[in-house]
Amino acid sequence: DDLPAESHSFLAPVADLLNFGPPCTKGTYNTKARAFELVATCSFLKGQEVTYWYSDDCDDIVIANYGFTHPMVPACPTMEDLQQEIDMWKRRSQTLETEIGHAYDDLDEMERELERGQSVLTSCNCDGFRIPKSKSMSSSSSSKSRKTTAPAPSESQHDHIRGSTNQQSDHERGRGIRHKAWNHQKS
Repeated sequence: DDLPAESHSFLAPVADLLNFGPPCTKGTYNTKARAFELVATCSFLKGQEVTYWYSDDCDDIVIANYGFTHPMVPACPTMEDLQQEIDMWKRRSQTLETEIGHAYDDLDEMERELERGQSVLTSCNCDGFRIPKSKSMSSSSSSKSRKTTAPAPSESQHDHIRGSTNQQSDHERGRGIRHKAWNHQKS
């Protein structure tokens, strides 16, 4: 027989006699007693006024809803205030989009470096050495594959790595697909 947990405006006889002030009471609806209850949320001294915080709204809304304002009620933002906040969030959004774009560029560069390194290690023809394929190199990598530590590349392998920067792999030809998709989403 409980009432649904919805929010509704209503009149609360006697409770609406409390003056607006610091939030030292909390109003709740007791569904079992079917009564609006005011409960103290801080200590009161004998003779101290019991006040109720009607709303967190700004002064224009408090005046419209309750017919008064109070020094503790903040002023409503002006159109200029709102425009400044919009502009601040736009700048923040653009900064984050730029940072995400740089992160995608860094990720693409790391993938190219990984592919170049794996290519060098695969082509070194090291006896008994097995290179596990990364997820970017193979979509069906076996979790049972034996993993070993790669030996340091020789000077000729370093030269091969440096020379491979001029060769384009299939991945490099498709470079920036994620970044391009990201830029497309923004427009």
